[in-house]
Amino acid sequence: MDAGLVHPTVEFSEVLVGRVLDGDTVTLVAPSGSLAPDQQPLNEARVRFIGVDTPELGHGDPSDCFAEEARTFTRDRIEGRVVRIEFDYSGGLRDPFGRILAYVVYDGEVLNEALAVDELSKDTCVAASDERLVE
Repeated sequence: MDAGLVHPTVEFSEVLVGRVLDGDTVTLVAPSGSLAPDQQPLNEARVRFIGVDTPELGHGDPSDCFAEEARTFTRDRIEGRVVRIEFDYSGGLRDPFGRILAYVVYDGEVLNEALAVDELSKDTCVAASDERLVE
């Protein structure tokens, strides 16, 4: 995929990825005063990737198969790097857990799509309007 916006009409922000929590969720480090479209602070916000669902890490319980591989895949690509997060309002800005739903673009690639192509996630329809990411 090229470096253009996934959805040219959506808002986006360029932010630093602070920590990769699992294959499809990260925390952000954003400048003081940076706000998400819902006017909530972006700094330390959690972002859940639209359209993919990676295996869950156990966090004290047994992890799903390939959960660590999915987290490593994401960590190797974006942890500690500036990425573009693109907001898509078709399914709402946040999930039921308060995480921002977004596409994550780095080095001209959409990480959401890269996880699916490398078979480290199952496709999901959760807040995904981009038919390229869902079956």
